[in-house]
Amino acid sequence: MNNLKKYRENAGLSQSELSKLTGCARSYICEVESGDQKMSLKLAERMSKALHQPARAILGGDVMKYSGGFPDALKGLVQDSFDEVIEMQASQKISARDFDLFMICYWSVGEQLTDDDVEALKVMAETLKKAHGKE
Repeated sequence: MNNLKKYRENAGLSQSELSKLTGCARSYICEVESGDQKMSLKLAERMSKALHQPARAILGGDVMKYSGGFPDALKGLVQDSFDEVIEMQASQKISARDFDLFMICYWSVGEQLTDDDVEALKVMAETLKKAHGKE
């Protein structure tokens, strides 16, 4: 969970005031604080400047998803979505193609891939494209 509310309140700011300082919708700040919305790295940087706190401190426990740059951010995003995608697949709320594509992403970010792994994923992606008429 992030620490946005804690730092906003410590600064004596309302959500509306923080919204004005950051150029971000108050409703979005509310959703981030309640945990209904994930804070983006871009937003964390804007909040950092407005609240005079390191972005890492504002992200709190969520920082684990983003440390290390884009590859780790992608890995965090894909791993965070895993349970939701599995539930969607079980209830048939996601197409087989989209599920397969998600799983390719999941496998590719989950491990250090060898060149052979990357080639196998490329073959799988090409097979999916052909199977779904996207040659």
